[in-house]
Amino acid sequence: MFFRRPKQKQPNMSKWYALIEEAKGLAGRIKGVSSKAPDLEGPLQIGKYLETEVPIHEIESNESCIEVPEGIIIMPHGYTHISLDLTKLPEDFRKTPILSVHSTSTFGRCGINITHEQGEYQKLLGMKKLPKKLRVVAENFGPVPVMIKKNDPVRVVNMIETMLSHGKLPKTKPRTDAVGSMIELHAGNELLVLDPKKLPIFKLQHRESKRTGEVPVLIPNKKVLASAYSTEKLPKEGIKLRAGQFVVFSVKEQIKMPKTSVGQVHSAHDNLAHATSVWVHPGWEGRLALEFRTINPVTIKPGDTVAMMSMHNPQKDMSKKQYSGKYQRQKHIIPK
Repeated sequence: MFFRRPKQKQPNMSKWYALIEEAKGLAGRIKGVSSKAPDLEGPLQIGKYLETEVPIHEIESNESCIEVPEGIIIMPHGYTHISLDLTKLPEDFRKTPILSVHSTSTFGRCGINITHEQGEYQKLLGMKKLPKKLRVVAENFGPVPVMIKKNDPVRVVNMIETMLSHGKLPKTKPRTDAVGSMIELHAGNELLVLDPKKLPIFKLQHRESKRTGEVPVLIPNKKVLASAYSTEKLPKEGIKLRAGQFVVFSVKEQIKMPKTSVGQVHSAHDNLAHATSVWVHPGWEGRLALEFRTINPVTIKPGDTVAMMSMHNPQKDMSKKQYSGKYQRQKHIIPK
């Protein structure tokens, strides 16, 4: 079964960078909009005040995904639109001039990339309207169909907190090169491997031809992830990747994040585009798993420079708000 995604207009990145540069000024021009975010309390304490997780509220269907009673199955290289219910966030968080959405670590390693355009959100704030919903795109970069469903979590980030300051560099072992407030990250020796034979089988019907077939589907829950994923060593001679391939591997560096800074991962290789999960929490320790989509055919070897991580100091003290989730001190990159 093959599905072709319709062409979409490419985002205007220069506009995005301009939004970041003018964010504080924008906050001052819009009545009631604050450039600072609150300290989230209660069930929304996952990322404290600069980041939280919001459940998926609505999921749309199109030609590159298939509806099933459990949710939506997104085919490889397919996409769907989903809506997040922002009313579950405190008002001050929603008034932040720039919000950004990203995949959780588990979604990211399954190949699900979540993005949105800032324009609609900015327009509502400019009209002094508090957005109640945020419509975003979920894409499947991976090699197999992936199921998403209502109430699956999506990260929402207050960009004012993370993009307009420079943070303290993390400790790494071995030490790595640093440029200003950024450090280099290098390919490690662990590669994430998915075995489709260990995935649940769904009987699916093609939307147009009505033909049915049995298809393995990746469901991002603990039982399926533990069964279907394993790791293998990245060989010294490297691994050859084709254009458009999704790959997950560890970094060489063992990282210990400062208690007061948050990290953002950026691409640093001509033929690798870093995708999906991009944030590293204050106080996190371990070996990062990085998700990439290849731009051209490329061979990646252990030790190759593949990414950079920039460090940012949030506007509030993070010393008592450290990461304590399921990926703390991870030694292997299998999703949980």
